[in-house]
Amino acid sequence: MAETSGKKSSGLGFYLGKRFSVEIQASHGYVVVTADPIDSYGTAFPDGSYLHGDGSQCPTDAGFQDRVKDLRFLINLMAELNANDTFFTSRFDVGNVATMGFSWGGGVAGEVARTDARCRAVIILEGYWQNAGTLLASGLRQPCLSIYQGGAGDSSLFRKLTQDAIWFQIRGPTMHDQFSDYYWLAAPDDLDGGREIARTISDYTLWFLNKYLKGIDHPMPALEDYPRIMNFKQK
Repeated sequence: MAETSGKKSSGLGFYLGKRFSVEIQASHGYVVVTADPIDSYGTAFPDGSYLHGDGSQCPTDAGFQDRVKDLRFLINLMAELNANDTFFTSRFDVGNVATMGFSWGGGVAGEVARTDARCRAVIILEGYWQNAGTLLASGLRQPCLSIYQGGAGDSSLFRKLTQDAIWFQIRGPTMHDQFSDYYWLAAPDDLDGGREIARTISDYTLWFLNKYLKGIDHPMPALEDYPRIMNFKQK
């Protein structure tokens, strides 16, 4: 979690799976909270202890619901801290939340938003919909930004939405893991390409959050400045 000032934050973001642009979003005034779900590879604690996750939960209905409960717990915790904590009181705008999910976490981010009115926007990075059948059947009321790699892309959720939805791909060569902070590890021979993917995702996600959480009506980043964007769709 990152807080950049003593003033009330104008947005709270949750990042599932592999984090992306946490520092960038925090530097623009967002409180960013991440969750280590039960299937995480491992979690390091302040006392130096280390807990291995249970990969058998991924992807299962039980694991999916466990992740959804994790994020609801975090939103509720932020609300409690905002109301009662001696340091965090009035720092969180908990009725103005965005969820953001990568890969399997994309469905989780969408499901949390579908079932919690405090969520005002959703960002999906390379999201796939295992165990998210209810989300696909129901759709979302919130604005949704979806970004995929060039060689693949699932527009099932986008097709269900009727407004405030953006979907596009980033032209290849791209890889699934390049949609995380670890693009340099996923493709060490294509660092320039990884940086371009990161720049595109960072700029569009920040614009999207500013628009739908802060109400800043700046123009969307110009497509001509991002030459690898393809199949851009907007409703």
